[in-house]
Amino acid sequence: MNHFILDGRYEDLLSHYKFNVEEALKKANIPEDCFKKLHPSMSEQQYYNFMAAIGDQISDPFTPIEITTTNPIESFSPPIFAAYSSRNGDIFIKRLAKYKKLIGPLSFKIDEDSKQLSIILTPSNQQYSLPSFLVLSEFAFLVGLLRKTTKEAISR
Repeated sequence: MNHFILDGRYEDLLSHYKFNVEEALKKANIPEDCFKKLHPSMSEQQYYNFMAAIGDQISDPFTPIEITTTNPIESFSPPIFAAYSSRNGDIFIKRLAKYKKLIGPLSFKIDEDSKQLSIILTPSNQQYSLPSFLVLSEFAFLVGLLRKTTKEAISR
């Protein structure tokens, strides 16, 4: 995909947590009316630049965890809802990995053996590097959803 469609509530979520969305869009060289469009979208590079610009506004290192664990995102994203509806954590991770590219320019590379399952977050295009805010947010989100799905106290 050349552009990824963003959820219409994206701007509201970021504004709720006191991020200056207009400033982040400007810093990422994205038109300031991006979220005013019927179907806001960004290219992979624009998305990473935007996430880096949002990350630059963070003063509290726990903000990504708060954002990703207090917002019921699974209720409006079909791929996430499908993963959330899994009967166990293993199925959850595999479903989410399978459909992750439908909701953003990222993928989960799964490495597993009989004792553990590891997840590596990768960009769709290997020429890009992932902003630290995005990586932290994705893994906090993943752990938060795994806790909800499995009803287990997952700590790492």
